[in-house]
Amino acid sequence: MTTVLAAGDIAFTGFNSDNPDEFTFVALTDIEAGTEIRFTDSGWLAAGGFRSTEGVFIWTAPANIAAGTVINPAFAGPSFSASGDQIHAYQGNETAPSFVASVHFNGTGYEADATSSNTSALPAGLTVGTSAVAIPETDNGVYNGPLTGNKAELQAAINNAANWVTDNSRIDDIEPASFTVTDATPSPSVIVNDLDLATDEGGMADTYEVTLSVAPTQPVTITIAVGADLDVAPAELVFDATNFDQPQQVAVTAVDDDLPEAAEIAEIQHSVTSDDPAYDGILAPIVEVSVSASDIEIVAIYEIQGAGHVSDFVLAGGQTVAEFYETLPAGTSNVFGDLVSTSGIVTAVDSNGMVYTGRNTHFYGQGKPDPLREDITLLSLEAKSARLMTIAAQQHCACVNLSEELESRLLFPRVSHTALSGDLPLTNYSAELSRKALSLENEAGYLIQDGKYWEHYASINQDVLAEIDRLWLSAVGV
Repeated sequence: MTTVLAAGDIAFTGFNSDNPDEFTFVALTDIEAGTEIRFTDSGWLAAGGFRSTEGVFIWTAPANIAAGTVINPAFAGPSFSASGDQIHAYQGNETAPSFVASVHFNGTGYEADATSSNTSALPAGLTVGTSAVAIPETDNGVYNGPLTGNKAELQAAINNAANWVTDNSRIDDIEPASFTVTDATPSPSVIVNDLDLATDEGGMADTYEVTLSVAPTQPVTITIAVGADLDVAPAELVFDATNFDQPQQVAVTAVDDDLPEAAEIAEIQHSVTSDDPAYDGILAPIVEVSVSASDIEIVAIYEIQGAGHVSDFVLAGGQTVAEFYETLPAGTSNVFGDLVSTSGIVTAVDSNGMVYTGRNTHFYGQGKPDPLREDITLLSLEAKSARLMTIAAQQHCACVNLSEELESRLLFPRVSHTALSGDLPLTNYSAELSRKALSLENEAGYLIQDGKYWEHYASINQDVLAEIDRLWLSAVGV
């Protein structure tokens, strides 16, 4: 069963239109697992209907959401304008929406009609001050008012522009602490304090805490399930009427296997069983864990002979990377040569900086030119290099550019060959934004197993790819 929301049952609590786009909202009533809410930046026409479909994101409650919970969803679809925009939340479809909340940050209030991508009339059924807020034109904003009150009090406070802090520079934290809705009647739910964790195979662990929303009439058992990449302790939690609101901690570690792997997102699932029918079988939140590998240590790089020459990498046992790959067992392995982890240096030896000037630069072994198909997955080489730099830094590695060419589309810092013998600084990056990028990559699932990406264009949403690129660039401050 899902929740049918009324106007004001959620409220927007923050937004960033400076890349990467972001918004947060708070549930002012309990929301059942599976409930869908749609979010769009399309303007609403005075005559009814959306001006155009600029982008729609559908959020689905992953578990029962208690009133007072703040949600910061990773999303694709809407693209907020730094010249003023709006975000509308509704249920139903685009032709017959039932509006729940809205935030408008263009001009001094909602316009009489939607005449551009930056304007919107007040959506039907919403009221400024209780279910909608109009903020003078700004790029970014976050609610900064009371966090405790009954539902009506919080609706009035959150939808009052005077309680917002705004800035034309991106606001790093637009996620207020949880609210307390004093007149809400809690429904039975599992509460997890942190849904985004990070571990690595080098020993870095993380933790989260679990409680129940209301006292059960019978003991509640939460069984924790993970895949082969993670270990958790304990693997089972038991709550009863005496300890339901006392946090129980779960420790999460990455399994240190024998293969180098790309950074990935692993999930922690929770199943709930109880003789209390209110709790038995309810959905519980899924925790996402960013897992970084650290399996092979590169201890030497040798025979650096100038631009265009790529030297062998020597592993700790004197084995080259090529020899290592020859020893892999037959079958599919999750191994990526450009992401071999190290406690030393990862180098990018690049003779032309990925800048092509009409020369024949791609040839097959028999001398035939590569057809150079248009690759929609490579919208931004800069973003791809930012991704590699970030993942390398998570493995305590540095990415550098040894090219002597003037132009380069790669963001790696330039160093000379002689500088490789010294200490190289790791890339500074935002762990939060890199987790969001990996999470969106995982959600999109654009892994083309056969490598023939040009045969799968119809199934790839370029807006999603562009948002992923924006997140990686923002993660390194570009």
